Amino acid sequence: MATEKRSMRVDAVYVDGVLDVEATLDETRSAVLARAASETANDDLIGTGVSALFDQYRGASLGMDFIVSAVTAKLWESNPELRDPSVSGKLAERIDAYMTANTNVSAREAHVTEKGRVIPARAEVTGRIYGMRQGRNGGHFRVADQQPATTK
Repeated sequence: MATEKRSMRVDAVYVDGVLDVEATLDETRSAVLARAASETANDDLIGTGVSALFDQYRGASLGMDFIVSAVTAKLWESNPELRDPSVSGKLAERIDAYMTANTNVSAREAHVTEKGRVIPARAEVTGRIYGMRQGRNGGHFRVADQQPATTK
């Protein structure tokens, strides 16, 4: 496990011009706990936010930018510590990672684009909560909300 150090700002508490060590330690502890909470917004909380969003827009295909924005807003309502601007990028990454991990993937053969970019082959992955369409009216959708295809 790699160790990483990140700085954070905590103000020292002074009472009558004298450093109050206990109050400063309490302040530091509160700041560290708030940061830990913001950095570990767990997948259950994100999953609940995503599910609530798809409940609100049942059957719709939603773009990733919209999903990230709306779920972030929902998380801010339920967990005010996450409103810290320094956390929003990490939170967006976690929401994106959650959607990627829970979205079906269609199979694709390896090919080279017109611009010469090599696109590797990809195996199909099914059985996940969400699916994704590309192109017009594309975006992520909840598989359970989709109408079954009718046959003629």
